[in-house]
Amino acid sequence: MLTREPPQRLPRLISAQEIIPTTKRLLANIQNVRSTIAQTVELSSASFQNAIRPLIDIENSTQCELGMIAMLRYASPEDEARNASVLACQLMRESSAELVARRDLYRIFKKVHDRQEALDHESAKYLNQLLKDYTRCGHGLLDNDQIQLYLDKRNAIDNMRSRFNKSIRDENSGLWFCLEELDGVPQHELARFAKQIEPQEARLRFVRNRKVDSQVVLEYARNPATRKKMYVSSAYKLPENVGLLEEIAKRRHENACRLGYASHAAFRLETKVAKTPEFVEELFEKLEQALFPQAYQEQQVIWERKKCYLHDNNDLTDEDEDTLNPWDTAFYNRLAKEDMRVHQEKVSEYFPLRHTVLAMLEMFSSCLQLRFEPLSQDYVHSSIWHKDVEVWGVWDEREASIGEFVGHLYTDLLSRPNKHQGNQNVNIQRGYLKEDGTRVKPATVLMCSFQAQTATGCPLLKHDNLIILFHELGHGIHDLLSRTSYVRFHGWSGPADFAEAPSIMLENWCWIGDELKRMSCHYTRVDLQHAQQWKEDHQGEHLPPKEIPDELLHNLTRSRDFNRASWYMRQLAFARFDMALHNGASHQDGPAFDSTATYHDLMERYLLVKTPDPSSRGHPQADFGHLCAGYDAGYYSYLCAGVFAADMFQTNFATAPRDRLAWDRYRREILEPGSSRDELEMLESFLGHRPNPQRLLGGLRSTP
Repeated sequence: MLTREPPQRLPRLISAQEIIPTTKRLLANIQNVRSTIAQTVELSSASFQNAIRPLIDIENSTQCELGMIAMLRYASPEDEARNASVLACQLMRESSAELVARRDLYRIFKKVHDRQEALDHESAKYLNQLLKDYTRCGHGLLDNDQIQLYLDKRNAIDNMRSRFNKSIRDENSGLWFCLEELDGVPQHELARFAKQIEPQEARLRFVRNRKVDSQVVLEYARNPATRKKMYVSSAYKLPENVGLLEEIAKRRHENACRLGYASHAAFRLETKVAKTPEFVEELFEKLEQALFPQAYQEQQVIWERKKCYLHDNNDLTDEDEDTLNPWDTAFYNRLAKEDMRVHQEKVSEYFPLRHTVLAMLEMFSSCLQLRFEPLSQDYVHSSIWHKDVEVWGVWDEREASIGEFVGHLYTDLLSRPNKHQGNQNVNIQRGYLKEDGTRVKPATVLMCSFQAQTATGCPLLKHDNLIILFHELGHGIHDLLSRTSYVRFHGWSGPADFAEAPSIMLENWCWIGDELKRMSCHYTRVDLQHAQQWKEDHQGEHLPPKEIPDELLHNLTRSRDFNRASWYMRQLAFARFDMALHNGASHQDGPAFDSTATYHDLMERYLLVKTPDPSSRGHPQADFGHLCAGYDAGYYSYLCAGVFAADMFQTNFATAPRDRLAWDRYRREILEPGSSRDELEMLESFLGHRPNPQRLLGGLRSTP
């Protein structure tokens, strides 16, 4: 039942047939505003109010419908809607390019900037960014034809990026395995894989190359030939993306050079917290110096675990115990973790998906003084794109603003065909302040791809899924609590090397025993049918305890440092590859850049595993979606934000994770401003000091 109706309606769901007409209508309205400014504003009288404010107003008022349209490419079950959304996003990019191509508007905006009116901090930042958008397209440096050439090249790159990402979304290849090959894979995991219809082939299972499925085989299949077969199949998918990625990187470099930058990385980093490739390189070197020795020790543990396993399983006579292959690491990591009595399958039984979501919302309710109220299906049915989607109305519970509506939170958490394969937060409606002083509240989507099919009949979360859920919900909370005047600066929309920090910080709560205990509930306790089925399968046994047992919880939390340095090294490898692709040297005159060779060289160096022979290497970089989804020359952001996150947690929350005063300060000083202020200044004010990388490195201890 709907307990109270939010004062702001849910964003309108736009049908497949409406997507392109609606997009064209909105973009025409935006174009009319730009033309009116150019036709009516004289240079001598150009001001923030008559030249900039109209842009802000039309951006604010059109963002929600455009946001809904853009979201549908990730989640709509209709091919027509997804394809129309992709085309609509292309039209949006072309419209943005048209704005910064106009020299007449540039002259007006520069005149406003040079006038140096007294503006509030958010308006001043908007004006500075707007002018920067123009100079970063060549205004003040290139002539009209050169600017148009730059923008045409940029649009072509954007279209190539769209093709790269569409290939990843649509990829659905895989392998058929017989049950003997899948020996070791738990029955409840086998249940998710498709079976052959023909009776004579009933012992075959189809495993997709998507990570969510292939990882199960890599972790559990005891036959190394099976694991290698799965690894190679996944590594060879998306061959069309290899040359496409290299061409995108080449064209990015050429366009950056047109503007006088040394590389695409130099161009991209100018607007980030990091500012320069030199800052990123210094960060890499500091982390590597601390991480390499410990990662080497951790790898020796895995190597020894492989030797012990082969000694105890002498049927695997073809295995070389002195070689650790890429398809070995997940399997032996799991075994080494189980030696610490950390059994992920047992852990997952205490984190049924929907209960866990509700428990997380309870935590945020308590710490941030919020109330999450589920909206009935009758209320939301015409506003959601799939039956799996749920929606909450969010309300403020602080004394000074009790009963104030905060926004809408959508959850779309289960994997399905043609849905975005990864995990993300998508903002449909960004918040902003209207001219009459009233506030438009945000609507944000927690979008994940957790498995719906399990032997229990109830979606369960392994601990790493729990971390993912907390991370993405952290972005959603940032979105909900941001209180900016303009949509441009709402929520996590700022530089990723800062915007990822709040969510990474929240991952710490997934390692706090008391918090995990409070969130846990055995799946048999959330539904009577699950309990009855469990009793049928476990004749004569008592139901498991409601909360996760202390021993299982203790073993889980003490495993945090297991292979932690190796995990950071993996992030470094990806970040190094990103910078190799985008930091210039790879695109100088000489042999063409070989992304595959570079990728494997970096993986061998940082992951400390043997590079496969050429026939087994494949091209995993073809599935590196971040590089065409806004994280080009930006994957380092996870490491940089990790430093900020560790410092925020250690400084404010480590000793009292639910301290309401600390959470209130965090809400006011980090979440509410969005990216409307200088990010580093916000962080230093909240911390009381400059961010310290040792906070991150100090949390690393030797593997037990």
